Amino acid sequence: MNKLEEMLIELGYRISIFQNRYIKYYENDNYILVQLNSDKDEIKFHHLYCQSSFDRQEHIDSLQQAFNEMQKDLEILKECEE
Repeated sequence: MNKLEEMLIELGYRISIFQNRYIKYYENDNYILVQLNSDKDEIKFHHLYCQSSFDRQEHIDSLQQAFNEMQKDLEILKECEE
């Protein structure tokens, strides 16, 4: 396991069933997906997914919190890329 993978785990991401993908879950079914390249030394892409409806302000707040956390995580992870 390289430094980038170790940092993903340390930040609370779990290894996905799909190759080179890591997932971090939040409340209201929001989650962040990070996929590494085949060498696992660079981030290939990252996405924030929302699977709940927005019928209350707390849903929007939760999504905003997940987005902010994703931005912070990416800053840390970029430092670990080789």
